[in-house]
Amino acid sequence: MHSIDMILLNKFQDVSDWFQEWFGINNFTIARICFVLSVCLLGWARIISLSMVKEIDFFVIIGTLFDLAWIAIVFSWMQIMKYIEEVCLDNPHFGNFLAIKWSLFRIVFSMFFLWVVFAPIGVETSHPEKSFMVIKAILLKLEHMFIVLGFYFASCTPKPHKTSKVKKWWKSFVESIDSAISGVFSPAPELATVRIAKNRRVAQRPILATGSVIFIY
Repeated sequence: MHSIDMILLNKFQDVSDWFQEWFGINNFTIARICFVLSVCLLGWARIISLSMVKEIDFFVIIGTLFDLAWIAIVFSWMQIMKYIEEVCLDNPHFGNFLAIKWSLFRIVFSMFFLWVVFAPIGVETSHPEKSFMVIKAILLKLEHMFIVLGFYFASCTPKPHKTSKVKKWWKSFVESIDSAISGVFSPAPELATVRIAKNRRVAQRPILATGSVIFIY
């Protein structure tokens, strides 16, 4: 099972590197997105469940409190992830210590959550609110799937920060548009005044003086 976990972790590392190279977001940002989506899905599933309840009993209260406690745990873990992210970015050569220390944890949780994801939806066809129950079951399956994704992305190692390809492309695109616009709307260059000096030459006139001819130029 450990080897399977390492194979999956390497695949998630490749996906994380691709996102960071193209979009500039590292694995911890992706993990936070997955956890936030899981919390939203869990909240929607709980709202649907409460809308189908006619009377609030003990089990409804316990289920709601359990969901709230799980949401608090997820947000607390996201705060801890900020510290782990800082450690990984300050020491990029050491990697993410969760890759090894969380191996058994990822295996156990992944097996449980994936079992929930791929388990058949048991809803009676004669149930009056069958459609709502199916939607609730699908939301819970997606919630568990995003939790597994978040665990694996949180165990990856971020690459050193550099400008993403999308940001470079957008910067070059904006610069090209800006240069094109400035070339169209820029004022016409002023014409330089060139003064041409005229060479004046006095007409040659012979002047008679004491029998010699003197030319004045």
